Amino acid sequence: MIGFFPQIYPNELVYSWFARYFCRSGYTAYGDAIADLYEKHTVRPDVEFINRLDKGAEKIISGMEPMEKLVLEHTMFPNYGRFLDAGRRQKAFRCMVRQEGDAHNLLAIPVNRSSSIRYVRYCPRCVAEDREKYGETYIHRVHQLMGIDTCCQHGCKLKDSVIPIMGKAAPRLYVFDDEIVDMEVEPAENETELRLAEYVTEVFQADMDMGNAVEIGTFLHSKLSGTPYVSVRGEQRNISLFYQDYERYYQDFPKHKVMELWQIQKIFNGYRKNAYEICQIAMFLKIP
Repeated sequence: MIGFFPQIYPNELVYSWFARYFCRSGYTAYGDAIADLYEKHTVRPDVEFINRLDKGAEKIISGMEPMEKLVLEHTMFPNYGRFLDAGRRQKAFRCMVRQEGDAHNLLAIPVNRSSSIRYVRYCPRCVAEDREKYGETYIHRVHQLMGIDTCCQHGCKLKDSVIPIMGKAAPRLYVFDDEIVDMEVEPAENETELRLAEYVTEVFQADMDMGNAVEIGTFLHSKLSGTPYVSVRGEQRNISLFYQDYERYYQDFPKHKVMELWQIQKIFNGYRKNAYEICQIAMFLKIP
């Protein structure tokens, strides 16, 4: 039975919060903690979101932090839900708050088509600051943004932990502070990548307008007005010229981080909602 819960830290993922609870509560068995926290005893705790909670746990947790706040400020929902069409965005948010659906089916989460495994990442300087301030560190949301390999606060490269972000991982609540080994600081070398990291992070942390009905492709197209990338009447895009200048702008990026022409076309046409890619276009167009 849940007797207490630690305070959640700024920008901390719920998974990290639950792991700290598990560590401090004196459970003799991992399964006992899972039984107290989650509706299903066989659940694999989701690093980026919140699995369906036990009713008793949900009452205690929502009494400390409203579910709306947990979803918006302590999961990766703003990264995957911000640029969805308004109806789907609102539905996804309601379902996550009410614990009614699987976030992976509701949101625009890019499919990992490679054989590589994503791991929880961290910034060594953030870890050092956390330990000095709180006596421990935790999983920061902003370090898990797909495509971003730099801590924009300290200008250094992010490092992989041993904690996998994947559905096939063995069920476990990793205490993040115990899993960090490499504390060597590696400065970021690519100035454009650092600026993009800052841009994506600011967008991720900005307030979300759930009722905004303007589709992201329409919005981006409107920002082409007055540029050589659109006709005088604003009806036809010169996507080839746009792509040439886009490639030149990001010429120092690793090849796998630069979009292909068809991907950009899909974003403008409203069929692709990848936040990192959208921010690439927005920064290139100098959208504040």
